[in-house]
Amino acid sequence: MMIKTLFAIVGTFVVVTPSLRSQDNLDMKSFWFGWSMGATGASCELANAGKLSHEEARQFMQGAIQEMSDDADLRKYVPDIQRGYNAYTESNQDCR
Repeated sequence: MMIKTLFAIVGTFVVVTPSLRSQDNLDMKSFWFGWSMGATGASCELANAGKLSHEEARQFMQGAIQEMSDDADLRKYVPDIQRGYNAYTESNQDCR
């Protein structure tokens, strides 16, 4: 059940992300900061609801950030993604 929920979250981001990435006038640093805060918040709330463990939520975000670090097109946004993750976890003590 947890894996299905996690795939549902990732699937949503995979569907939304390509359409947003194609817009030239979009501030991509802000987009990826917001994506990271949203993904972190979603995984945290799943953990709070007992659908994932907090460790699984952390592993999901760490894995996503690592995958983006390995992607030549996304690598330049990793600092913004990390800032989004840090901003969410710093303001939500139960999500660290």
